[in-house]
Amino acid sequence: MSDIKSRVNTYLYAAQTQAKQAETSTNAALAQAAVVGASLSLKYAWEAWLEELSAYLKIPADALQDESSELAQNMPDCQFLFAQKQEQGSWYQRLLALSVDPLLYRENSPHSRQAASTEASVPRIEVINLTETAIEGDRELTLLELIEEVKTYIQQRREQQTEW
Repeated sequence: MSDIKSRVNTYLYAAQTQAKQAETSTNAALAQAAVVGASLSLKYAWEAWLEELSAYLKIPADALQDESSELAQNMPDCQFLFAQKQEQGSWYQRLLALSVDPLLYRENSPHSRQAASTEASVPRIEVINLTETAIEGDRELTLLELIEEVKTYIQQRREQQTEW
């Protein structure tokens, strides 16, 4: 179990480091590459977390996210994730969308706008928003905030497992 826990922590650290690098980079291409790296690291962290949770709950990892699974329907952890999946704009919903393809999101930072004007011959890559923007009245999570939400959730679950 400690090997899996170590993998989760390593991927989370990599995601956080790359997301910070993306926020501070003045080079649009490097920032976009860092966002993709952070997104993939976060995806791998989540997959490793599901393995860790699976070992703790003693159910298959694929059943943890399967709403039709009888095993998952009886687990409070799974019920919580199912509820988060339905909640509009939740961190879990954002995580699942990010896991599909990190390049489907738009970035709204100064260096991405500069890159669009100075590198017109290079096809634009649209990535996740790293700045605070309003979307239909709600503030969108930045990638760093999403990573923090995932870390907080995992830490709370680990603490609860220790108590039990």
